[in-house]
Amino acid sequence: MKITGLCMTYPLLHQTVSCGKYPYIYFKVLSYLLPMSSAVISMDTGILYLGLQIIAELNILTDYMKLLNEKIKTDPKFLKKIIKRHCSIIENNNLLNEIISETSSMQLIFSFIALLFRFTFLIKYTTRMGNYLISLGGGGLGLPICILGEFLKVKTDKLSDTFYLTNWYDLSLKDQKTFLIVLGMAQREYGLKAAGMYDVNLYTFVQSLRLPSPTLLFSTV
Repeated sequence: MKITGLCMTYPLLHQTVSCGKYPYIYFKVLSYLLPMSSAVISMDTGILYLGLQIIAELNILTDYMKLLNEKIKTDPKFLKKIIKRHCSIIENNNLLNEIISETSSMQLIFSFIALLFRFTFLIKYTTRMGNYLISLGGGGLGLPICILGEFLKVKTDKLSDTFYLTNWYDLSLKDQKTFLIVLGMAQREYGLKAAGMYDVNLYTFVQSLRLPSPTLLFSTV
């Protein structure tokens, strides 16, 4: 069967069947695509749910830091509570990275391959709908995780900025030493990483979209 310039073989369908003459074939194709897309969506939903929990913890920690100068007068152990919450965020972030270490890297790779196929077919089939479907599917494959990684990066960057706004010089010498420990923790960069090495954010997503273009240009020269 030939669909939008791509030759595909489907069970119970002859190879000479045309989609233009038999519109019901589109529903046949969707019956294969929907289970795969539902599996990807359910996996991304679980990852986003875990990521939202970390974002909520970051918001709570930011509010704690804003109340540091007020709470430290009535609660001498308030800095220790901040350290405990910060350690909890680091632990959960590392756990989420372990869960999606292979998933995020594979999604970015598949997104790159899908877009590479899209540019390849675009040379011969410029106006076919299949090119846009491949672009939409390939581009959206790694977008949810990249958006989550960008949110985590922005939230963690705000931690050190919020901490700098506190009147740390009004603290006692002992609290200032503890403050330096917390400040060092806040200055660390957290977020999602693919395979434990590459940052997962919108910049990485844009780079994965741009890579197929020079690769295809080099292959056609």
